[in-house]
Amino acid sequence: METEYSIRNKYIKNLGDDVHRREQLNVLHVLETPPSAYKSKVTGKRMLWYIDPTKCTGCKQCVAACSLTKTMRYEHEESRIYVKRAESLGWSIPLVCEQCVSAPCADVCPVYAISRDVETGIVEIDLGKCIGCRLCRYVCPWGKETIRIREVEGFHGLKAVKCDLCGGDPACAKVCIAGALQWVEFTGDSELKRTTSKGRARDIAAMNVEGCI
Repeated sequence: METEYSIRNKYIKNLGDDVHRREQLNVLHVLETPPSAYKSKVTGKRMLWYIDPTKCTGCKQCVAACSLTKTMRYEHEESRIYVKRAESLGWSIPLVCEQCVSAPCADVCPVYAISRDVETGIVEIDLGKCIGCRLCRYVCPWGKETIRIREVEGFHGLKAVKCDLCGGDPACAKVCIAGALQWVEFTGDSELKRTTSKGRARDIAAMNVEGCI
């Protein structure tokens, strides 16, 4: 018996048909084992992306760099990375797409607009396919903090937008002088990423993100 699953009673997919459809569209299934490191389209090197929340100063240079890179103008809402502050704790933390191992956003997309790039290993949204249905936002562990629904210049209708690591050359990491955002060459040791990811998850949970500004 094939497994079936439903998302908020709006869509039901037969898992076997789902995989077949992805193969027809040549869309890499995100449920497969992801690469141990991403690949930079600029240098061709294997890279590691991680965020160390203990170093974030809340300067929002990453927000400015992202919005300028994506839209050529500085508007907070145009950024794909957001910085939340917990004033009572004195913390700031960048919130951005986590590039999940089994990305739920890609799993529920009814038009298969979200997939993992075969070359870079990055989970991306094809805005040409996206219909702005918001299902990805509903199931994302970070929800509205990492996936926004908005109009995008050059496309008709609402679209889901999120960080795509600038295709393998993230602008935010270039301007983060505190070292909270890092895009470094992968040496074969993922311990650094695992350690910082655990710390970041713990700090985010303690911050109560929804209550931050």
